[in-house]
Amino acid sequence: MADIQTGRLGWREHPQDGSRELVILVGAKAQRLRHPERELTDELRKLHEDESPELTGTEVDFEKVKAQPKRVRRRGEPWVAPTGSSGGGVRAATGPLAKVRTDVFANPYTFVPALPRPAAARLPPEAADLADRQPTGHDRLVGDMWTGQIGVRMTVATPLLLLDTAAAETDNKGHGTYGPLLRDGTPHLPPTAVKGMLRAAYEAVTNSRFGVFTGHEAPLGHRMSASAGLGMVPARVGKDGKSLELLTGTAPLGQRPGPSAVMYAAWLPAYPPFHHREVVLIPAEQLPGWHGRRVSVHLRLVQHHRWDRRQQIHIADFRYWRVTAITPDGQRPGPPSEALTSATTASDRRSWHEVLPDEHDAVGWVSVSNRNFSRKHDERVFFGTPVRRELTARLRTDWTNLVENYRDAHRYDDIWGRRRGDRIAKPHEWLGGEPGKTGWSRHQYAEGAERLAPGDLCYARLDARGDVTALFPVMIARELFAASPQDLLHPTLRPADQFGALSPADRVFGWVHQRSPSNDDRDARAGRSKPAGSDASGRRPRSAYGGQLRVGPVTFTSPDGDDGLDRFPGRGVPLAILGQPKPQQGRFYVAGSADAPIPLPDRTPRAAWYAAGRSLRGRKAYPHHAGLASDYWSTPHEDRTQTADGQGRYQEYRRPHQPPDGEQLTASRDGFAVGTTEREEQRDNQNRSVTAWVRPGGEFRFTLDVRNLSGLELGALLWLLCRPGDEYHRFGLGKPLGFGSMHLDIDGETTHLRRGDDWRRHYADFSAELPGENPDLPTLARDFEKAVAAAWPGAPQLAAFRAAAQGDPTVSVHYPRVRPPELDVRVAVPPDPSGQSFQWFVQNEQERRGTFIRAVSLPPADGDPLPIHPAPESRGGSPVAVNRGSGPRPGPSRNPRQH
Repeated sequence: MADIQTGRLGWREHPQDGSRELVILVGAKAQRLRHPERELTDELRKLHEDESPELTGTEVDFEKVKAQPKRVRRRGEPWVAPTGSSGGGVRAATGPLAKVRTDVFANPYTFVPALPRPAAARLPPEAADLADRQPTGHDRLVGDMWTGQIGVRMTVATPLLLLDTAAAETDNKGHGTYGPLLRDGTPHLPPTAVKGMLRAAYEAVTNSRFGVFTGHEAPLGHRMSASAGLGMVPARVGKDGKSLELLTGTAPLGQRPGPSAVMYAAWLPAYPPFHHREVVLIPAEQLPGWHGRRVSVHLRLVQHHRWDRRQQIHIADFRYWRVTAITPDGQRPGPPSEALTSATTASDRRSWHEVLPDEHDAVGWVSVSNRNFSRKHDERVFFGTPVRRELTARLRTDWTNLVENYRDAHRYDDIWGRRRGDRIAKPHEWLGGEPGKTGWSRHQYAEGAERLAPGDLCYARLDARGDVTALFPVMIARELFAASPQDLLHPTLRPADQFGALSPADRVFGWVHQRSPSNDDRDARAGRSKPAGSDASGRRPRSAYGGQLRVGPVTFTSPDGDDGLDRFPGRGVPLAILGQPKPQQGRFYVAGSADAPIPLPDRTPRAAWYAAGRSLRGRKAYPHHAGLASDYWSTPHEDRTQTADGQGRYQEYRRPHQPPDGEQLTASRDGFAVGTTEREEQRDNQNRSVTAWVRPGGEFRFTLDVRNLSGLELGALLWLLCRPGDEYHRFGLGKPLGFGSMHLDIDGETTHLRRGDDWRRHYADFSAELPGENPDLPTLARDFEKAVAAAWPGAPQLAAFRAAAQGDPTVSVHYPRVRPPELDVRVAVPPDPSGQSFQWFVQNEQERRGTFIRAVSLPPADGDPLPIHPAPESRGGSPVAVNRGSGPRPGPSRNPRQH
């Protein structure tokens, strides 16, 4: 509940360009309305669109949300959201809808700030109950606390994916098809799911401790820049397992880069079409078996020249040794391949590999990381006189964390479930140049690769003194951040570790100790010792609490009198690919300050993301998809992904058909070329299909039974249940695609809240009527809002929560995408049938002369949208495929080591 303010509408003129903008005048101050089409009622919006003189001087009421005027209506009138803002759900879109901008987009997820929590002594009296304390308990009714029942109506605003995951059908491509979760023929919504939704929202608005935050103790990794790989030194773990042998070839350790500098490792020609088959010394299918083998090689020096596009000339940049003959160690290499030693001719717009006269014989070890990106052409041979360094425990631990981070970033089926015809492909096999089809690096799948053993090959990074600071499995690799996500989560926000210090969400919804002392208990029962942290009697501290709230049974009714489902015959509707969370993408997940979870400054270097002085952005939230046309969810079986509606929006929730071979865009250049037949539907292990969803307008009813809640604890709950008609909670699956916007209302007839003293009088005399009456629910909600603002000035978590719950009708919500250069600039970028959202992240991290070109961070929930980046330069008419960028990858995260 926000404080209502009063002002007058007026116009602010801009003589320099002749434009003007609508403002609200409060005394002598004028404040601009950033989104009049969104913040004005229908009547006032129509006057604004017509630039009517009647608008000038009109007295209005409005609310201030993070210093911005919202919900502007005529003075004395209630707020009614503009027509169409519900997203085609509860409120029909009969009026004009806002045109979306074609140059920006809203990310499917944002964050509600998680701020450091003040100690109880530093909170003002009205906010004291936001601090940690022991819960009141259930054993008695406390006289001044609230107990009773709250009736709730939850109305479906956008289709709800309530799916029966246990009965899913999976085909031979790993594609799952899901039907609705039913009980007695109607949609079944488990009370535990409702409680989960409410708890997440309650945690966010009360800025409570995180209920769960496990698995985030190890540092994450990020992909280093290509230039950083040039300084890597090939290394081999010594026979003793305690030392490293740095193998620098013929170059001195720590050489300066330059056109005459020779790379440490020799290049082993490996992969067509970059090398003709007659010059490939070891067939690609046999290469994985050569990894780590000791070999004798004959080498030829090659000068590499890069093509400079600006000057249109070749420029020498480095040298390397090329393997021209190879044999297992102990045998003499045969004569060098003539094709690998003959002179080459420079060609414009391509690198030039100039063969020099220098030759060298050596003994070394073959390093094979497989054809793990589309333009890879060589493997490596490590050789040279060893330079010994210590293999420290820290280097070992960091290596294990790094390899495990690699593995955690991908699903089991991504590596082990790929198919080549009728058989399962091996992880190292090359299936194509697209992401997911290239070969996987061996450390991603090789058993035991996460532990360094004698003879293992790796790359070392050295400091200025020549000491090894980190080890990597490939030359251009991920590297670990300095701090883990847990390090960046303020101690006051970490899960409670003792029963006497529970935050509001823990007290109301329940709590479980994240590190159960059950193992200590077993030790104690065996007579070894008393459990750590136990009291004088040896009793184990309490490690769980049931909470003060219970969700009653959920019932469903359809306004149409049927089961409330829209059903889709046959194979159902193929949904768009859902992105996998990528917390290592620091520009989205990390905040620029430890005290305020604001975005990282643009162009912040990667190494400074997860580092001291930073914090996490907060709790993830999914913006409501506002401003959708009334027919947006109609005929979902039709592929309308490339056809914009009248507002410039596309069918974002459906996966486009497969693109035809050789075509990227339509003939009119206003969309991607896609197929039209059933055979061209894209149904694989990256997406899912549904055969039904709960139709908008359906209503779920349930009760919340509460016991011994303080006024502030109850007020926070009421604040969540009393949102205006244009604010929505998000529930169920597919939230990034717009599914599951739900509006909650309190049902007064089934709400009975009394203080403990009232209930005691009632039980004492067995009267039929409850003594007293329900509290003033809006007042309790407003008191909570005031308490939050007193504890955290400006209440940024409430502003962000409301911004996400309301959405922005002027911006399309979808995963990041780039604009192909050939696409008509007048249209928004439609969904890419290739699903390459990672290209946006590649472009966002693009560097030029060591400086980021863009490097923008995820804006606040109520901030400006993200820009659509241009696609990378293409060869042959289609975007360049860059393997394994740092952006979200499709599908749910799975750990291959658990399967």
